[in-house]
Amino acid sequence: MITPVLDCILDIEEPEDIKDFVMHLEACINEKGEEGSEYFSFRIITSQRLQKLSKEIGSMLLRSIFVVMGSSMKENIDYVT
Repeated sequence: MITPVLDCILDIEEPEDIKDFVMHLEACINEKGEEGSEYFSFRIITSQRLQKLSKEIGSMLLRSIFVVMGSSMKENIDYVT
C-alpha cells in the first residue's frame, strides 16, 4: 500500500494582514520510505480576499485553492495539512 508523506511546504511567509491575503505555496510529497518528492502547487486565500477579487473580476474558476480562516499562519497551514 502506498503511504504518502508530506515532506515540506515551501515559501510560507507571515502575511501583513492574516484576515486578508492570498499566498502561493508548494507542497513536497513523497512515498513513505522512498527518496525524492513530487511538488504540488496550491494557493491559500482568506474569504475576505476572495470576496474582493470576485468583486473586481467577477466569476472565477477556482482550482487548487484552500479558503482559510485561521488567526495565525500556523493554524492555516495545520488546516491545509
